[in-house]
Amino acid sequence: MLRILAVGVLLSLGACAQQTTMYEWGSYSPSLLKHYKKSSDLAELSVKLQESLTKAEAAGKIPPGLYAEYGYVQLELGNQSEAITYFSKERDRWPESAPFMTKVMNRLSAKPRTEGAPAVSATPVM
Repeated sequence: MLRILAVGVLLSLGACAQQTTMYEWGSYSPSLLKHYKKSSDLAELSVKLQESLTKAEAAGKIPPGLYAEYGYVQLELGNQSEAITYFSKERDRWPESAPFMTKVMNRLSAKPRTEGAPAVSATPVM
């Protein structure tokens, strides 16, 4: 009877252990939700995504899409070279994104813009 009770206690304590996750998301999802629902400041979103990236890189748990999302925000802010850098990181970290990221980078390289000019595109990237 004592052994059964001991096993029960051990299982209960094991259930309270901190769960580990495959990726470090930081404030990625809440920041995007706030931005898209309330049209928050793009610069604020950039800061939040950068914080999430820093935390994820430090933990070695970069989630899929985070580099690309940050690159897209940089593109919207007019930082084309920074955007391409992060699109490259997404492509290199997540090989399954390579066809799309390569296509995006090729389109950006084909039409150079002045740094600081906001991204405006009449045609979809696909």
